[in-house]
Amino acid sequence: STVAVGSDIYVIGGWDELTSSVRMLDCRSNTWRDGPNMTVARILQHAVLINQEIYVMGGCDVDNWFEVLDIKTQTWRALPSPGAGHELCLNNIEVNPDAFIGKLYVASRDNDYTYDPKDGSWKIVREESSRIHLLYSCVIDNVMYIYLGHIKWYDSEGRVWREIKGLERLCSGTKQIHNSGGKLVAIWTQVHEKDSENRKSNVWCAKIALENRHKDEIWGKTEWLNIVHEIPRSYLFSKCVAVSV
Repeated sequence: STVAVGSDIYVIGGWDELTSSVRMLDCRSNTWRDGPNMTVARILQHAVLINQEIYVMGGCDVDNWFEVLDIKTQTWRALPSPGAGHELCLNNIEVNPDAFIGKLYVASRDNDYTYDPKDGSWKIVREESSRIHLLYSCVIDNVMYIYLGHIKWYDSEGRVWREIKGLERLCSGTKQIHNSGGKLVAIWTQVHEKDSENRKSNVWCAKIALENRHKDEIWGKTEWLNIVHEIPRSYLFSKCVAVSV
């Protein structure tokens, strides 16, 4: 898991093996340093930043399912899990990478939940899973956005996903969307058109301005669209984070 905090990127836990390690990349100096180890080793865990604390869940046994890092003190503390029989602990989950109205937003196989750090409570907010949607999601001004073919936003009152109006369809290969100063940034890769052997891919980036015109309508306008990098096609596009430098 990766989480951006200011100009630092926290790389937490394991990708292909259990580990409790935390590594930190300073994007101003492009240097790595060790961070404080988690209380338990994890693999394929999820991490979210809320109010200068990083919440980490999953990737280990149920008893140690949940913990939090205080950024200021650089100390971890364990949190109670939802329970051994809870569906969040029994099934694969997806987690919105951004806080949603100051809460964690987690999708299980059957339902969507929020976790409130203020009182430590879990609550079902949607009796239908958004797990596949949260693979490519972000939050801007307390509105959740996802990309699956089209960019959509979550109407929390109607509890439905609505399509953004006025926005041209982006490349079907879009992998990540992010909040960048209140604008939605979409990033994707596409095979280099002039590469006859298909050995290289272009990394594209689009900046989209959002406008809430009505209660149930959000409009989008692409302000900027360009190639920002070129990579070998063999590279795997795994994760993007937005840092402050």
